[in-house]
Amino acid sequence: MLKRNLWGFEVEIDEAATAEWYATKGAWGCECGHCRNFLELSKHNKLPEAVHAILKELNIAPEKATYVCEIMPKDGRYLYQFSYRISGRILNEDTAKSTVADWGEVRCCHEIYPYGAPGFPTPHFDLEFWVTLPWILNLKDIENAISGLASDLKPAPEPPADYVPFESIDFDRSEKDNAKWVQLITGYLNMATTFEIHCWNEEPEWIELALQYGELKDDDWRYGKIITGKVTPQFTEMLLTMPKPTDTEIYNKMTPFFNVFLDDVFQSCHYGTENYYK
Repeated sequence: MLKRNLWGFEVEIDEAATAEWYATKGAWGCECGHCRNFLELSKHNKLPEAVHAILKELNIAPEKATYVCEIMPKDGRYLYQFSYRISGRILNEDTAKSTVADWGEVRCCHEIYPYGAPGFPTPHFDLEFWVTLPWILNLKDIENAISGLASDLKPAPEPPADYVPFESIDFDRSEKDNAKWVQLITGYLNMATTFEIHCWNEEPEWIELALQYGELKDDDWRYGKIITGKVTPQFTEMLLTMPKPTDTEIYNKMTPFFNVFLDDVFQSCHYGTENYYK
């Protein structure tokens, strides 16, 4: 394996295995406007120079991200989180911290969302970026991009024999209450033993509430806090009896918590609007 230092993270990279997987992968496939905007930025070299440089060294096309998410509007632009899976290991994961640059933030980690990369060789890690990007996509671009999407698709690698895929359900603006979300998560609360909650720094009320049932996770995510703990009857009652939030300008929130993870079988993402379960 090739040993490298990526922004303070000492890593080993299996270049051959990484290249072989990306050779079969098409561009990030989500058709939403924010993801199409990311693809346009990546294809036209409008991501930060440092991002393009490292991806070029790793022979990964920028549009082949294994995770992309527009987090929130920020100063007239949009904060994106996006990452690229790499075959190899992080050697100093316990001590290395994310690097903040004038163009954004970067770290090596293990992406926990299920979009990921089924069939990716193990061991692996993710090179993750947090960057505020402009909007360059207009409606005509979106229409053209979607109409040409089929030509970019390639067969995905076969997942391992023991791979259990996540199923998903989204709750859009047609939901007037959070009854369906409560019903969905109830079964997993009954079987789960641990939880993990993510809150933004701008949400001190919900950080304080979550801390009544768990403790802060030692993590260098500078945009928010991660709280972990045991799923207890008290925690379950709190989560299931909270009313649907009323601040729904950006998300039609089912819960005030940005992410709620239960063991490795249930993930409530983006305030319960996107849910993944096994």
